Amino acid sequence: MYYLSGRILVVLFLLTQILIGAPSAARTAELRVRLGRITLTPTSPPWVSVLVSVARASGQAVKGLEAGHFRVSQDGQPIFGPLEVETFVATDRELGYVLLLDHREDIPTSLTLVRRAGEAFISDMGFRYQGAVLSYADHPLVVAGPFRNPGRLAAAVLALEPVAGTPRLYDGLLLGVQTLTQLGLELPAGLDRRVIVLLTEGLDRNSVFSPAAAASRVLETGVSLFVIGYGAEDSPALRHLADLAGRSGGDYFFAPDPDGLRTCLMKTADLMKEQYVLGYPAKQLRRGGSHRLVVEVRWLGLSGKSELEFESPVQARSWPVPLAAGLGLGLVLALSVWLGSRRRRGKSFKSLPG
Repeated sequence: MYYLSGRILVVLFLLTQILIGAPSAARTAELRVRLGRITLTPTSPPWVSVLVSVARASGQAVKGLEAGHFRVSQDGQPIFGPLEVETFVATDRELGYVLLLDHREDIPTSLTLVRRAGEAFISDMGFRYQGAVLSYADHPLVVAGPFRNPGRLAAAVLALEPVAGTPRLYDGLLLGVQTLTQLGLELPAGLDRRVIVLLTEGLDRNSVFSPAAAASRVLETGVSLFVIGYGAEDSPALRHLADLAGRSGGDYFFAPDPDGLRTCLMKTADLMKEQYVLGYPAKQLRRGGSHRLVVEVRWLGLSGKSELEFESPVQARSWPVPLAAGLGLGLVLALSVWLGSRRRRGKSFKSLPG
């Protein structure tokens, strides 16, 4: 009897440990969902497009998702209309990216492996998208680009030499934003997505601009920030950058050793190209109103969700009547005016004497 009681106690103990550990395991298995730039097309009703990144807990991009894997709600109401889902790389949308590097003599990682990881990342991005290489070591500057030739960009990264000086991280971030903004103005159709990939230990010295100013500019311009951290994992500066990356629709990875830099950059390249473009008709979108978008993803028993606050345009000219409808309405109004004037002229003629 005591033997059976002992076995029962052991079983109960194991069940307790499983139950205690289950929530923790479930949390680590959840999907990482990030919402990026949202665009409104002034159709009737307006068409909303939002960029959505979906990754496993390890940071690996989840590929092959379809409309049935997404649940979308706006202002607390589920979207019942048609939901279109495309992979970014399968569309003709334009992406511009900046690889922002520190190549000081005393960075707490291997500059050789930084260069090799950067080369691999650029090669993986290929000729499809325009990229640029920027440095924030000492004085922020554009090292190469932006252009579509990955060979020239990779060569520029491999040619980086150690320099003396202090890292002006936040000035470098703002130079990255400026570079992407200018690139968008030069392209006929503009940029559908702007991405900064930042390799950093989080250290900043002597930047003209504050972290708050740089963060505001990143978020205002719709730039997605991906941060590859190295050095001290518990650095408050890295935690701040990780938070900014999440809010911008990007992501954060930490390389515990120099060999991990390449893996982190390959995950980033995958997330950039395999991001999803969700589109749906926003029938209840108010002009000039504040809206809350929630996207939930369910895949193979895993789930994750993210939300985004956005403002719809205020001015009516931001929501023009479609061209055909506008022309039709104009013709109807013109015809009504013409017929009215004909009737008035007819009555006037009949009232004249003799």
